[in-house]
Amino acid sequence: QLPQLIESNIDEAIRIVHTIKGLAAQLGADELYEYSRELESALKDEDSYEDILSIFIEEFMEVMDELARIEGWKVG
Repeated sequence: QLPQLIESNIDEAIRIVHTIKGLAAQLGADELYEYSRELESALKDEDSYEDILSIFIEEFMEVMDELARIEGWKVG
C-alpha cells in the first residue's frame, strides 16, 4: 500500500510514483500522468500530499480497470 510506504520509506514511494508517471506517459494516460507528477513533487518537497494521494489512487485504479477491460484480465 502506497500510504504505508510513504510513511515507512519515502524514497521508495517516490521511486514507485516516478515509475507510474513514466508508464502513464507511455500509455497516454494524461490524467494519471499529471496526478503522478503532482504527487511526486509533493513527496519530494515534503508538502501535504494526502489530497493528491487520494485522487492519484482513484485515477490509478481507473486506468488499471480500463487496461484490464481492454486486455480481458480478471481483476479482484
